[in-house]
Amino acid sequence: MNLESKFSPSDLMKFFTSPFEVWVDLYSAKVDKKLFQKDPEDPLMALISKLGDRHEKLVLDNFNSEQSIHPRVWLNRKLSRSSVTNIPEGSKEDKILATLEAMKRGDEIIYQASLENENFYGKADFLVKNKGKSKFGNYFYEALDAKLARNGKPEHIIQLLVYSELLEKTQETKPEKAYLVYGNFGPSRNRT
Repeated sequence: MNLESKFSPSDLMKFFTSPFEVWVDLYSAKVDKKLFQKDPEDPLMALISKLGDRHEKLVLDNFNSEQSIHPRVWLNRKLSRSSVTNIPEGSKEDKILATLEAMKRGDEIIYQASLENENFYGKADFLVKNKGKSKFGNYFYEALDAKLARNGKPEHIIQLLVYSELLEKTQETKPEKAYLVYGNFGPSRNRT
């Protein structure tokens, strides 16, 4: 299966809330691109998306700041150092390779990490290194996702579980937890 035909965690989240929309998108992409016309962008949804991007950037800034207490609160542990590896833009294949290289090096935090397995391709907001065993050595990675919402939603947990499954295939170790950081910077630690 090539990368273009794999589903994303966002597709799964969309299916959870609107299965019909996913089938229409799939049909349009694979069979008849002209049959369905996309709705114009909703200004409210565009604003929410922009605010979500800004929240994700604030989470990134907190990881980059030596003075920030938030990462310690989010993860319930102190990070050994506050360095973030940004996965550069490029093809999906290049982003997967860059993520794998960062994981092999043992980078502390990986931003916009690209992962895949047989059925899914996903881009996690953050991967955070933790002590333990994996094919890379005496550490493994867990997913952390920034969400503008104030509370968790089932589709957020489904998304984290997909990232955890992608991580398990990549590092040959199942992550113990996955994290959400909400719009009010409140954390949620979820067992996988």
